[in-house]
Amino acid sequence: DAAERPAPAPKLDTTELVDSVEEALRYVRSLDGSSLDRVLRRALARHGLPAFVDDLVPHLMHRIGDQWTANEITIAHEHLASAAVLAVLFDTMRGLPDAPSSRRLLVATPAGEHHAVGAALAATAAALDGWTVVYLGADVPSADIVSAAAATQARAVLLSAVHTDNPDQMLKDLRTVRTEVPASIPVVIGGAAARKVGRRLSDAGLIVCDSFAEMRDALSRHGLAA
Repeated sequence: DAAERPAPAPKLDTTELVDSVEEALRYVRSLDGSSLDRVLRRALARHGLPAFVDDLVPHLMHRIGDQWTANEITIAHEHLASAAVLAVLFDTMRGLPDAPSSRRLLVATPAGEHHAVGAALAATAAALDGWTVVYLGADVPSADIVSAAAATQARAVLLSAVHTDNPDQMLKDLRTVRTEVPASIPVVIGGAAARKVGRRLSDAGLIVCDSFAEMRDALSRHGLAA
């Protein structure tokens, strides 16, 4: 919903990136998943993974969210776009070189959060920085995040919260994660819903990030130094 997207879509630096987003949007609107997949993979090859993760996909998903809010597209269009983006990101992560096993990063969205693209983008960005990513996906209960962090000996936990219908429950769940994960392990979170209650999350000991750049810096400072 519009309240969960307070900022305008990020400005793209090049005409080529804008053209790639517009081409992808055309196939989203026509529900042509095969063509959308080809456009995304071609854009990834043309622009490189950092631009794909930091610029192209966030801009595309923001535009899709705005069009859904304006009733120009349906949830079916958003789901098709998300599935296509996730497929490309997961294929890309599998193709990245293995990182040292001691640098494990657990990535998930908290219970009730079904939007997985932000978490997958963050996971891919972290993998580019040399983390071994353990990706749990969307809608993971707090107890399972805590147990998975222990089981995988994660050096950091990275969460994404884009939308929530129950901010108080989300805060409760995230406080549980922060309380039960050892204090030496940073719990980093991003996304519109997290930023909306950022002060309360920060007061609870989570590291709230406004961008992928902030997230990567937080992981570097707090996670790799642990």
